[in-house]
Amino acid sequence: MKTVFIIYGKRQGAFTLIELLVVIAILAILASLLLPALARAKQKAYAIRCISNQSQIGKAYFMYTGDNDESYPAIHDWASTGGKDGTYDVFTAATNRPLNKYIGQAYETFRCPADKGDYWAEVNLGRKTTNCYNQYGNSYLTEFSFDYYKVKKVCGVFGDKSNISIKNTEVSIRPSTKIIQGDWIWHANRDVTNKRHIWHNYKGKNKMVMLFGDTHAEFYQFLTTTEMNKLAGDMPDINWKWW
Repeated sequence: MKTVFIIYGKRQGAFTLIELLVVIAILAILASLLLPALARAKQKAYAIRCISNQSQIGKAYFMYTGDNDESYPAIHDWASTGGKDGTYDVFTAATNRPLNKYIGQAYETFRCPADKGDYWAEVNLGRKTTNCYNQYGNSYLTEFSFDYYKVKKVCGVFGDKSNISIKNTEVSIRPSTKIIQGDWIWHANRDVTNKRHIWHNYKGKNKMVMLFGDTHAEFYQFLTTTEMNKLAGDMPDINWKWW
C-alpha cells in the first residue's frame, strides 16, 4: 500500500471576514478614546496661542499710552483697535487701527485661532459673521464707549471729546484685575452654550481668554451667565474681582 503524504502550503496573508471585523472594532474603540484627547489638545494649543496674541497686544497698548499722554486709544467702533481691514459698525482700514504700529504690522496677532464668529450679531444685527477676524478685522473685543458688566470703559470714541479713553495712570492703580479686552464673545449677552460661541470655553463654563492691564493674559473663569447678566448695569468697582 502506498503511503500518501499531503503537504499543506503556508496560509496566505488574507484576513478572514471575522478577523477584519475584529480589527475594525478595535480601531473604532481606539479612535473613540483618542479623538476626544486630540481635540482637547488642539483646543489647549489654540488657547495658548490666543494668550500669546493678547499678551503681545497688551504690550502694544502699553507702548501706545507711552506715546499718547498715558491715554488708551480712541477708536471708531468695537473692533478697530488693531488688525486688518474690516467692519463692525464702521469700516476701519488696517492703517487706521492705532495698535498696528506697535505690533510691526503683524495683523494676524489680532486673530484668535479658535474664532468661530459672532452668532449674537447674526441674530440681533443681521450680520452673518462666521469669523470675527475675517469680517471685523479683529477677533478681540475691548470695552468701548461705556462701562458694562462691572468693566470700566477702556477705549473712548474717536473724535468725541465727551467720551474719552481711560488713562494708564488709572489702570496702574490695580492693573492685574483691570480687564482690557478678551475673546470677542466675552460679553455675557453671548450664549456660551451656543456652538458658535464656544471658542476656548467648554460646555458653557464661561471661560474666556482675557487681557488685563498689566499686559498678562489668562484663561479666565467668569461667573455663570445668569450671575453675569445681573451685573450688566452695575458700576465698576476697582476692589472687586475685575473692573
